Amino acid sequence: MHRITYNPMSSAQVDYTICFQCGFILRLFENEPDKRSDFAGNSSGRAAVEQLLMAPDSGVQKMRMQKAQIQQLRDQLFDGIMMQLRSVPIGMRVDLWLLNHYAELREQQRASLLKQFRTNAEILKPEYERMFPVEIYKPNLIMNIAYARFWADLSGEPNLARPYRNHIYTSNALVLLKVYNDTPKEASSDRNLIDAWANELGLQDWYNWVKYESPKVM
Repeated sequence: MHRITYNPMSSAQVDYTICFQCGFILRLFENEPDKRSDFAGNSSGRAAVEQLLMAPDSGVQKMRMQKAQIQQLRDQLFDGIMMQLRSVPIGMRVDLWLLNHYAELREQQRASLLKQFRTNAEILKPEYERMFPVEIYKPNLIMNIAYARFWADLSGEPNLARPYRNHIYTSNALVLLKVYNDTPKEASSDRNLIDAWANELGLQDWYNWVKYESPKVM
């Protein structure tokens, strides 16, 4: 059994959000039992982020943050980039499936996507680039650009990618989209798709694949 919870006070697109999460579960179970894997960030990746934050020339050091604050930021950044790597490429597959098969969700889907685009564009503020290590900032931004370009091309609305127009990382984002398009669309290739994106982004050593274990029935 899988339980999906939501806060009704924070999401106006509840139906779409739940169906989106169900898409990940369904894709997992399209694989044979011995081929099902969970994505898990590892301790090496977390330690690497902390080391980056502790570097003498890092933006965090210039802010004179306490060690506990740095560790909290480490976890926030590491968990965030791992979630992004896990969710964006496969989420694009799920969103396309919802778009093509569930017309009744399109209004909520569009509203949710526009909200996400606005949130993603915040990373373009100069203070974020100054503060965050490039090893975190760059992959995050590249995935944001790829995500925006994907929807701009799919919807025929180039303005969706306007915040990133002529950005220096656009070529990197286009590589991710080529990998996405060249990778078979079947769920059995989801793991390969994530690994390929990770290799392009320099994140391949920050996570492991763990054999999925079905929850025991009580």
